[in-house]
Amino acid sequence: MATFTTLSEHDAKALCEACGLGALVRVIPIPEGSVNSNFRVRVESERTEREWFVRIFEEQGDEGASYDRALVSHLAARGVPTPAPLTTSFRVAGKPVAVFPFVRGTPTCQRAVDARRARALGRALASVHRGGDGFPTRRAGRFRIEDLFARLPKIAGAADPELAAMAPFLETELTQWTAKRTAAVPEGVIHGDLFRDNVLWRTATGEGYDEIAALLDFESASDGRFVYDLAVTVLAWSMGDAFDVDLARAILAGYEEVRPLEPVEREAFRAELAIAALRFTTTRITDYAMRGGEGRVMKDWRRFLRRFEAAQSIPPFWQRP
Repeated sequence: MATFTTLSEHDAKALCEACGLGALVRVIPIPEGSVNSNFRVRVESERTEREWFVRIFEEQGDEGASYDRALVSHLAARGVPTPAPLTTSFRVAGKPVAVFPFVRGTPTCQRAVDARRARALGRALASVHRGGDGFPTRRAGRFRIEDLFARLPKIAGAADPELAAMAPFLETELTQWTAKRTAAVPEGVIHGDLFRDNVLWRTATGEGYDEIAALLDFESASDGRFVYDLAVTVLAWSMGDAFDVDLARAILAGYEEVRPLEPVEREAFRAELAIAALRFTTTRITDYAMRGGEGRVMKDWRRFLRRFEAAQSIPPFWQRP
């Protein structure tokens, strides 16, 4: 259950009043997610019921929460499919809060990811990279190479020998693949975490196919390499039991409809795939495997270790034929 701070009826009523949402009807905790406390808040206004999405930031302070709200508003204004938050300084248990219009949609399972969805996903990611132009606030990522290296001593000291044995492996591979990175590639605002649970889909009215209803959870957003963000997304969406090159090609094709890759990004792609896989292997060890249950949705680091292995041998789908 990913609800670490309770949104009481008293606090919810105060929030509704502060934001002019209407009369509180019900607070519904949302179990999905692994970092913040999320809720659906149902209200009544002028005899019509409406729902809002309320997030209590558990790890980010005021600066991080303000960045998140400002960035999402900036992107929404530029056509990125993401709901713009309300402006609010409301706090619960001393923690900052964000309020978004509730968007109806459903995350997809991996089996339902086809070429059409993959292409739409690529277009949406490119719209983030384009839409971030002009955003005035600069923010370094929380998962830079140096941040990953800083986690390795903790892994080396793990009580579980399987986890502890990963520290020297990760150190070696991070060192080798960092050295293979192309120095200068296009950068800007990246999502950093565009996994299946951060994309909602709905059936397009009368069209008979699914479209993206919303991109969610920009908590890991920062300045970064566009090609790295694309690599994260490709790894997250293109691998079930094995890596699906056709899905990866479809994501890339959709992406390039909005933002064509530069030649230097194609040269950099394999190294970015490897580093993306190592990043999530490392953080899922420290943030999940080593922290126990704590009420969090557990994410298996071994899944990204398999992605790392695949990233080294898959055909270069990113190269032009």
